[in-house]
Amino acid sequence: MKTLLKFVLVIWMIGSTWYYLCVINHNCTDKKQDIEAQSIPDPKPEIKKQKSPPSKPEVEERKSLPPTSIKDTIIPTLKQIRQYWDSHPHFYFQSNEARLAGEANISRLVKDLTFLFAHEKGSKVLLTGHTDFTGSNALNYKLGIARAQHLKDRLVQQGLPADRIDVTSMGEEKPIADNRTPEGRKTNRRVEIHIIH
Repeated sequence: MKTLLKFVLVIWMIGSTWYYLCVINHNCTDKKQDIEAQSIPDPKPEIKKQKSPPSKPEVEERKSLPPTSIKDTIIPTLKQIRQYWDSHPHFYFQSNEARLAGEANISRLVKDLTFLFAHEKGSKVLLTGHTDFTGSNALNYKLGIARAQHLKDRLVQQGLPADRIDVTSMGEEKPIADNRTPEGRKTNRRVEIHIIH
């Protein structure tokens, strides 16, 4: 990341210097033109002009035109979104419930997926439903699907495209905590967010 920032800074400095010298001060003419200009005597006496510092609008214009693309600013944000959901991928549910517990805050997920979908046209999200080990395998598989589908429905209600959100279930097969304790079972009743290409 530091290397990328250093590279972008160097490119920006080179571009800014070129813009100042060549565009603002017109010092990048061909050598041929320079030789011709030197061979023709100037009838007017030479008056040394003192270069004035660039005006404020020129400085602002240079700042607004760095030679880097907008993609350089988007990529770190996309990476941050992926890192966040890799480390915070869960929404939790009550026992034997397919609806999110209380008013779960999904606004961050909506905001991040909106940004991701706008800048990565091929990206999708996979919602995987999980359960604790209470009940049969078949029932838990269906409950996992219902949980994932419920979260998908909430996201679609917020304006996200349904065709870029897939759902699946692992039922009780992938616990992340001990199913023998109430806390462990509570942790296992979840939907995981997986951002995929």
